Amino acid sequence: MEDVEFIDPILSIIEGLKADVTELEQKAKANAKFQAIFGQQLERYPELEEISSDVNLKMAMWEARRDMFTVTDTWKECLVMEMPLKEWDAQCTVWYKIAGRAERELGPNTLVPKLKEHATIWKNLVPACGDLKNENLLERHWEKLEGLVGFRFERDPETWSQPFTLGALMQKNIMQFKDDIQRISTEATQESVLEEMLSKVKTSWAEAEFQLANFKEQKEVYILTGVDDVQAMLDESMMTIGTILASRFVGGIRSEVEKMETALKTLQNVVDEWLAVQKNWMYLEPIFSAPDIQRQLPAEAKMFADVDKGLKNVLKKVSENPNCMRVGGIPDKLTYSARGT
Repeated sequence: MEDVEFIDPILSIIEGLKADVTELEQKAKANAKFQAIFGQQLERYPELEEISSDVNLKMAMWEARRDMFTVTDTWKECLVMEMPLKEWDAQCTVWYKIAGRAERELGPNTLVPKLKEHATIWKNLVPACGDLKNENLLERHWEKLEGLVGFRFERDPETWSQPFTLGALMQKNIMQFKDDIQRISTEATQESVLEEMLSKVKTSWAEAEFQLANFKEQKEVYILTGVDDVQAMLDESMMTIGTILASRFVGGIRSEVEKMETALKTLQNVVDEWLAVQKNWMYLEPIFSAPDIQRQLPAEAKMFADVDKGLKNVLKKVSENPNCMRVGGIPDKLTYSARGT
């Protein structure tokens, strides 16, 4: 709190100077009106403009110095999760700009370095603590953060030993970890984007169903139809999964993404097998349905009969539960080999 008690008297002096400058500016404007009325050349007062700018800057500089102690004292008591980030960040930016301008435009003095130092601290501190408000931070992220900073972030009011305030973090020198906090907060945000992409893929398949139709109006004999839509969904979903896995932020959800990728690949293989078998079966069915062919080619007819029975059984089960992932996305479930057809 050094020299804060001297700021108000200094501001009072500057206020007086500012009032004098304002009075002189009003007189200059009045003089300019008379000169305009009598057609005289308007006189400019560059020194007055310079003094006005200097006084206003010094006023802003000392007000910023005062506020960085009085205003931020109240900030320190604020719970981190209740910090009004936009408002505080805007205020810190104002202080930082004033400090920068004072550094450029005023001569050497003892205040400007201190002003710049504190303005820089707050300009970095507020966003750093704001990263801890990231709603995408999950327990795994908090554990990673705590491992880096070496202390527990007491977020639960029912268990904390001291409130999770900005001041408490400052006491633990949180600024030395600002880069780590920002990095993990960014990871959490990017992981959330990937999780949303994955969720959309899962949602699209949750209700996706195979379309079937009766083969030649035969009761309980089905064939797959409209498979183009399923194939299009598979292509789009695999592209999305590929994008997610290519991201450097996939680490936290990789196992879940790979599980979905496996289900999609399995479904693709199953659909390919079913369609291959179905295509051959539809070609051979009218041939081996003929009694004379069955007599002429008994071995081949028996092989076809085995395929015929298996395919009909599989597609009947699909008709009873047409959900794509339930019947086709699980390895070794309801799969049927095209070999032998």
